[in-house]
Amino acid sequence: MPDDRRWWRLRYRYRGREKTLSLGEFPEVGIEEAENHRDEFRKLLRTGLDPSAKRRAERSALLQRNAYESYSL
Repeated sequence: MPDDRRWWRLRYRYRGREKTLSLGEFPEVGIEEAENHRDEFRKLLRTGLDPSAKRRAERSALLQRNAYESYSL
């Protein structure tokens, strides 16, 4: 990055398209944690799922749940 930050990234192909997924920022995310994320995402790819789509769905569900909880208070 231009501001000298470093990121762990996973480059992969899904349905013929190259994609990149962030695994975290170095040094907050160590190499072992980044490797664990990588292995988890590779398992998803082997089952035919797109890891970035799964991550987007999880974030969307979390935002909806938080919005609902703050609305109901």
